[in-house]
Order: sequence, then structure tokens, then C-alpha cells
Amino acid sequence: MISIIVPVYNVEKYLSRCITSILAQTYEDFELILVDDGSTDSSGRICDEYEEKDSRIRVFHKENGGLSDARNFGLARMNGDYFCFVDSDDYVGINYLKVMMDMLAHHDADISIIKMTPVYDDEPVEEKSSDKYHVMDGKTAFYELVRTGLIGWNAWGKLMQKKLANDKMFPKGYYYEDLFTMPYLLEKSRLIVYSETVEYFYRQRQDSIMHVVTMDRMEMWEEGMKILLSFTSENYPECLKYVYALTVNGLFDNFLDNLLYSNIYLAASRHTREKYDYYMKSVLKSDCIGRKRKMNILLFLINSRAYRFIKKKWLKIKPDEKDRMNKKMIGVEM
Repeated sequence: MISIIVPVYNVEKYLSRCITSILAQTYEDFELILVDDGSTDSSGRICDEYEEKDSRIRVFHKENGGLSDARNFGLARMNGDYFCFVDSDDYVGINYLKVMMDMLAHHDADISIIKMTPVYDDEPVEEKSSDKYHVMDGKTAFYELVRTGLIGWNAWGKLMQKKLANDKMFPKGYYYEDLFTMPYLLEKSRLIVYSETVEYFYRQRQDSIMHVVTMDRMEMWEEGMKILLSFTSENYPECLKYVYALTVNGLFDNFLDNLLYSNIYLAASRHTREKYDYYMKSVLKSDCIGRKRKMNILLFLINSRAYRFIKKKWLKIKPDEKDRMNKKMIGVEM
């Protein structure tokens, strides 16, 4: 049996679609564990209503402890021999479980992974789906993770054997929790299979906690990257240049370029130049990063204010978008 763990927090608008997509699975030997993490909207009630309709559903209500805590809570209560996660604002195709279970069983693998496609305004991006798959050991999977991101950092979209689980799998109170978790899962795995079949639909929400940028959140991300760098140095030193590139790309994509209109941009840029000067200069000499990014890095190192000015001009963000970014990026903690 597969245990599907869905942490739930204030997603009343999306929750029914998530649950119904899981209940429609062609592979039917599963339990659905809904962990209501202290929702203040109608999400908890929606969970209870579905539990009354389907015996495969188990609902738990708990005080709010964050995504990692809710995932760990579900892991501690699962009955399955295998487990996977679905985020409560996402949804899955009808063969989500079947494709992953078939791969896991056929190859006697520890982890099977499905391809995802992002969803914007309820419309999924057209991603090429195929029945191709890739079989790799833990080392190769880690290499692909840090070099290409092929198998994804996310916990969802992966079916895992129960032996990989524990009730402290995800660090409580941290965002970017998968940075702390995924490398160790791959290290513990003998065989991983990745399918190019699209069966997971990842909703992009502007009100998501992952779209809010603060200095505290940046520091949490840095903790995860510090652990990843240490892990790589100790286990796969030949991959360090890829993790350096991953670090620098993350700084720009997750933080600096999202703070262009924020009143904390200057603080974040000073912090970045003081702490990541070595990494930025290293990747300037590396073949792991593109020419355009190198130009951005060089300009940022020369003058971070000039980088901000030119980047804003280049992006040509509309006034209403500027206002939205100001409201979202000034640092309100969730």
C-alpha cells in the first residue's frame, strides 16, 4: 500500500481539486493522509467532508507547525510500505501512482520520480510527456540534481520506500526544507528511476509563501546551502563547481532579482557581496554558468546599485506590477 501525505493549510480554493485528483487514481491501493496544519479557513472542514465519503482517507488536525512539521506528522502515522507527497494546492494525473509504482517495482528501486508541469491561472504549461525513463544510482542522481535539476529538489512527485522515512525527515521551522533532505535521501538510495511522463501539476501562486522574500527567509536558504556545500565537499567533491553555480543562481533568482523594488534590496545586496564574493568570482571562471549570468554577476560585483538600475530597465516592469512587488517583497513574515 502507498501512503499519500498531503499537508493542508488555508487552501480552500484548491483543496477539492487536489483531493479528487488523488481519489481518481488508477492505482487504488493507497491511503490518503490529510494533515490539517491549523488552517483558519474552511480547509479543515473540507478534509472532514471527504473523509466521510471515502474510507481510504484519514484526516488529522493539528496546531500550525509549518510544512515540514506537517509532513513529518504524516510520516509518523502512515501505514503504507511506500509513501509520497502531494502539495494541497497542486493536483495529479490519474496515473500518478501507477507510473511511479510500476517503475519502482520493475527496477526494485528505492525512489521513483515523475515529471511535473507548472500551472498558471489554472492552465498547465504544455510539457512534452513520454514513456522514456532514466535509471541511476544515488551518485548519478545527485549529479543530475545539482547539475541539471532533472529529478527535482521537491519532495512531491516522488514515490519512496518506507525504509527511507523517519518522523524527523524534514527540518521543522525552515523554508527550502528540501535542500536539507534530498541529498541524504539520494545517498541512502541504491537505485532511482525518473520518468518523463507528466503526471504532477504544480500550481504557481503569487500568494504562496514561496513568493515572499525576507532577510530571514534568505538566511534559512543559506543554512540549507551551507549543509548542501558541506555534504558535497565530503561526499562528491567533483560536484562542488555545480553547487557553487547553484548557489549563485539561487541568490539572483530567489532573492536579488525579486528585491529590485524592495526597501531591503540594499541590505540584501551588501549581505550577498560580503558573504558570497568567493562563490561569484569562482563561477565567473566556470563552465557551469551561462554568459548572460556571468555578465550579471560581474556588473553586480562592480556596482550593485547599477545592477539594480539596469535590471529594472531591462525587465520593464509595469507600474501595477511594481506596486504588487513592493507590497509582496518588503518583508512581511508568514
